[in-house]
Amino acid sequence: MLENFGAILLCGGKSSRMGQDKALLRYQASAYCWQGIAPTLLEHQQLVLIQTGASEILLSGNRAGAIADHWPDKGPLAGIHACLSQSKYQLNLVIPVDMPGLSPRLLETLVQRHQGDVSTFAESTLPCVLRRSEALLDYLELQLQQGGSQCSLRQLQQQWQVHQTPCPAPEQLFNLNTITEWRQHQSVRENLWPFSSAAY
Repeated sequence: MLENFGAILLCGGKSSRMGQDKALLRYQASAYCWQGIAPTLLEHQQLVLIQTGASEILLSGNRAGAIADHWPDKGPLAGIHACLSQSKYQLNLVIPVDMPGLSPRLLETLVQRHQGDVSTFAESTLPCVLRRSEALLDYLELQLQQGGSQCSLRQLQQQWQVHQTPCPAPEQLFNLNTITEWRQHQSVRENLWPFSSAAY
């Protein structure tokens, strides 16, 4: 049985390469389309987290209902710090809004395999699972204050104790950063859950 966990949905990026707010794009390949209406990418990821079993979903960024970064323009680390500071749960699953290939079952697997303070799939820095602690929050705050090359999720995972586990469905670990990637992705939905016959 899974430990109760919260979720952090990173959606505070500028989407500069996409040319528009990617979180608000209508995701036609979503498994959660209803009566022909596709959810936004943000809505899709929230539904994925609900189906995964998250007891709470915190959004990062400056949009309505989200938690603003304490250190603006510092990337995902700032969003994680802001949300982790307000999380009601020790265990927190972190996913970005621009990885719509993630299935609930894959995310549940990562939570189940979590060990220590930080867990990831070996193939990618995100998604990840963080165990909230004062030590981790202090570390994040220090890195954000110092800025520079130390202020990155990859650097955090290199310096902190990270448990890495092989991803059973690495094809789900992709980001959509440009409008070309977005259009190409929407045309290959048969390769994605739940349309794919793959276990995950």
